[in-house]
Amino acid sequence: MGADHPGDIGYTPGMGFGLGFAIREHLGRAAQPGSAGWDGAYYSQSWVDPKGRLTRVYMVQLIPAGTSDAHGKLRSLLYQALK
Repeated sequence: MGADHPGDIGYTPGMGFGLGFAIREHLGRAAQPGSAGWDGAYYSQSWVDPKGRLTRVYMVQLIPAGTSDAHGKLRSLLYQALK
């Protein structure tokens, strides 16, 4: 599930697609920590980081999300807290 299956299909830079979710293949190009995740409806999101032994499910009902950067800020705060 955690491997890129379709190959180079022009997805987001540094990302691939596994069985059911996006796969972060190149951390430098993807510009976010974590290895796999998926954005859901109404701004919900999930991701896992097996190397960091971390799983996050963020359930939100926000529409329109507009320019909210809550995902990026929460991700940064979580990794800063783990250091």
